[in-house]
Amino acid sequence: MARLIYKTGPHPGLAIELRNGINRIGRNPANEIQVLDSSVSGFHCEILVTGSIVTIRDCGSRNGTYLDGKRITKEMLDPGKVLRLGMVDFDVDVPEAKIAIPDRPKKEEIFANFLEDGSPACQNHATVLATQKCLKCEKTWCDECVRKTGLVGSNNRMVTCIECGGACTPIVFTPVKKKTFFDKIGETLWIKKKPK
Repeated sequence: MARLIYKTGPHPGLAIELRNGINRIGRNPANEIQVLDSSVSGFHCEILVTGSIVTIRDCGSRNGTYLDGKRITKEMLDPGKVLRLGMVDFDVDVPEAKIAIPDRPKKEEIFANFLEDGSPACQNHATVLATQKCLKCEKTWCDECVRKTGLVGSNNRMVTCIECGGACTPIVFTPVKKKTFFDKIGETLWIKKKPK
């Protein structure tokens, strides 16, 4: 819980708890926190507490609001700072915010899958021929693994990647013909024909 601790003024050492929301401070009894000192204005400042974030705003006070000796109009309150309202000093005791980032398991990515004949395979189905390639992430997909939008039966349907949302283009693959034994011999031997 955030709090202000009197350093000087009418109650040195007294800690004032700040509640969530707006805490109005000043000499006037209508404030949530009344500071009975002639240097403090009737409605001196407001401190807004939102969870672990604490901000202060000066309300046009006569003698000003200072944080570590610097006059402020609006500022964040950090732990260890000294707040001065008129001639009264307070130590700022604000709990430090603790940020926890949860661990997310990373999905194993599959890249560059190929079937036995050298044709590209789908990223999700390693044994299925890929028919679309994403222009953004360059992954290959089968027809079941892409998102198709547009009118059914129309030639203007848009095909997009299910992973990154990039546009996909059809894959044109010409399988390489496997060479036979005689093709390989023909490449290695130069058989010259006799001229007629």
